[in-house]
Amino acid sequence: MGFMLLLGALSLAAFFGDFSDSDEEGDAAPEPEIEKGDPPSGSDAGNDEAGDGVEQSDIDLASATSVIVGEEGGFNIELEFEGEWTLEEKEQVVLAAEEVAALVHEDIPDVKAGDKEIDDLVIKARVSDDLGNGALGLGGFTSVRAGSYLPAQGEITILRQDDPTEGTFYDTAVHEMLHAMGFGLIWEPLGLVSDDNIEPRFTGQKATEVYEEMVQNGEIVDPNAAAGVPISFGDEAHWDEATLTSEIMTPYLDPGSELSDLTIAALEDMGYVTDFHVSNLFFEEASTIMPFSAGV
Repeated sequence: MGFMLLLGALSLAAFFGDFSDSDEEGDAAPEPEIEKGDPPSGSDAGNDEAGDGVEQSDIDLASATSVIVGEEGGFNIELEFEGEWTLEEKEQVVLAAEEVAALVHEDIPDVKAGDKEIDDLVIKARVSDDLGNGALGLGGFTSVRAGSYLPAQGEITILRQDDPTEGTFYDTAVHEMLHAMGFGLIWEPLGLVSDDNIEPRFTGQKATEVYEEMVQNGEIVDPNAAAGVPISFGDEAHWDEATLTSEIMTPYLDPGSELSDLTIAALEDMGYVTDFHVSNLFFEEASTIMPFSAGV
């Protein structure tokens, strides 16, 4: 039995066609430019007030409307909770944000979005009782930094589960946050996708090296490994399901899915500073599979 997880790729064409830059003030060194796209329907991205984020250790999570996770001086994710959340749901999404933030080892440039100072990524997080089409979640960015395309703001929506501690809710949160960081969604403007319309591949150097090592170790059979990592045909925002079944960033969620070196290496290829040997290559044969997919 499977559930499709819609992510964030479908808004990209409109997004990259609608840039605007942040203002520069006085003679001080200019803030990094931020490029804004139209947020998904019904959202109010870009209208946040500065200074609302609170460190996780200083708050009562049950009543918190925002939480900041990550190391001081390093990469931080600010979660802004919208709508109704249970404490267990908040705990799982904060744990997911901690895992994702820990993948990046260095700060990225602060930016301004309206009156809000952003360090490093602000994600509006929601839960839903029904996302339609059997979706487990939605995720993507609503603004990016000019030049690097690294997102400054993003949104995720996660399907409410009967037991949010069972694993599906957490795995979905990790998956969607990685899309909010640009996974799969900024590859094309960064020139990291092959022009093969039949078998598209991610061509980042570090991820390709990891993939070639997997092939050399006999984990995968692919005579064209040097051309890059196979990605999903159509949305081109995920690893290819048939090739990398158990990776958390394929279009389908397997109960045993894990975040591997391959995804961490791709983040580095995208411009984040990571250590892409912090996890183990695994790619065991999948058991029961729940389908993931893409679009905000």
